[in-house]
Amino acid sequence: MKYMGLNSASKFIKDMIDSAESTISEWENGTTYNMLQEYNKITFKIITIILFGKDVNEKLGTLDFVNPDDSIKKIPFSEFYIKICKDVMSTSQNLIGLFFPIVASMDLVKPFSTNRKNVDHMQNKLRNYLRDSDDNDSVFSNLVNIEKLDKEEVLQDLLGFLFAGHETSSHLITSSLYFISKNPETQKKLKEELKELRGKPIAELKEILTKDKINEFTYLYQVVKETLRVDPPANETIPYECVKDVEMCGVSIKKGQLISVNLLSRHYNPNQWKDSKKFIPERFDPESEYYSTPEGKRNPLSWIPFSINIRNCSGQTLAILETKLCLIHFLSRTDYKIDQATLDNDCAYFSVISQLQCEFKPQKYY
Repeated sequence: MKYMGLNSASKFIKDMIDSAESTISEWENGTTYNMLQEYNKITFKIITIILFGKDVNEKLGTLDFVNPDDSIKKIPFSEFYIKICKDVMSTSQNLIGLFFPIVASMDLVKPFSTNRKNVDHMQNKLRNYLRDSDDNDSVFSNLVNIEKLDKEEVLQDLLGFLFAGHETSSHLITSSLYFISKNPETQKKLKEELKELRGKPIAELKEILTKDKINEFTYLYQVVKETLRVDPPANETIPYECVKDVEMCGVSIKKGQLISVNLLSRHYNPNQWKDSKKFIPERFDPESEYYSTPEGKRNPLSWIPFSINIRNCSGQTLAILETKLCLIHFLSRTDYKIDQATLDNDCAYFSVISQLQCEFKPQKYY
């Protein structure tokens, strides 16, 4: 966790800004874009730079993706990775795999054999890059060279972290921009806090936005925390296995059983949150009337978007920094309009399991 903590992650602030700018600089005013897809590109660039090296995307270039008909298509590393993740997940419901699991586990038939070819190709390309890389700031380099961990184990762990990290961050950024646009008072107050940055050239932004400067924007942080309350990227935790027989709230749970924690039920608990269904960033401001709860002092477990204790998300500090930086960059460089039908939808949410699209039209500032 120390290599993805605030001090380590803040070394990559300028790279984060460059990654975001490389994408939004291609946007055309008045053109409709899918916000989640656009920020998937950005967060993928950011997290691969931090995990593997600053030139990883350039050095890997395009990879040979094997299609279901065995034809080959050259696509960028980011597109390759996102596509193969979706392909692998989709095979979990494949009838062959459900009825003949041993055939699936050995990758003997399509689509399992095709997925295996793509996974092996991507990992081999990445291994070759890491073997020749001299980037000493990457998480991979630190874990291998300083902590002396096994290279292959580190690679596999970081690929898993890449899957979880870039996807959840892009959903959080999308949700934040959606709720900012949906709530005019929030948008007005946030623009006022960030007004000194509006229209700044990108080179100047990179000099201004230090770790300490980003932490000065307290309302921005409240907006992010409120977004994590009303629409966390994950609606429940991953399953946990009970290590012994236990009774919780009168319910007996046996050793070996799997349980998960529902996050939304805590985040919308009316005993802990005043007007729990409303988007109110001020509820994280100690000076606000919304800071207290109907029952008095808020239970610390009423807000757990990253789970808790030893099961806490190891990348949460990086995710918060990345989200705040992307929001600062976006709002200082761009005005935008989200599709009105989406804004009028009071049931619109953008967690990882959501199928809803958030379309927007940018108006860039320079």
